[in-house]
Amino acid sequence: MTLSDDQRTRLQQIAQDESVEADLRRNAHILLRYADGAETRDIARDVGLSESRTRFWRKVFERHGIRMFEKGFVPERRASTTRKGNTAPVDSDSIDSGDDHPPAHPHEKPSGTLLTDEDAARLRALLDERGFELIGYNELLQEFGPRGY
Repeated sequence: MTLSDDQRTRLQQIAQDESVEADLRRNAHILLRYADGAETRDIARDVGLSESRTRFWRKVFERHGIRMFEKGFVPERRASTTRKGNTAPVDSDSIDSGDDHPPAHPHEKPSGTLLTDEDAARLRALLDERGFELIGYNELLQEFGPRGY
């Protein structure tokens, strides 16, 4: 991963500023390590995250740049399910055809293929039959807040 001089300077400032939230400082550190050529497994071990979560933050930066450190920024999430009674993030835009769940960033196209109403109904019925519950992004925010991931 390559950083511009401005990006590197800003990430170094974030990583060293103790008034910045710890998870944001950690993410800046992850990106600086990638830019220095470190391997995912080494970075993940050093910051105490899984390799997949470490890669996730690199990909968020590749899509959004320094904006990912702005107040209120929430990265998009993949759809997932849980057994009833538990919660997990679900990208509602990939299930609901309505526009009551706008994308996190209105100028971005949603990733993946959107389901038709009929497909969404079949998916919900199948998951319900097997004991799973889908929750939407708004419900996730209500339960965990903007940084509850």
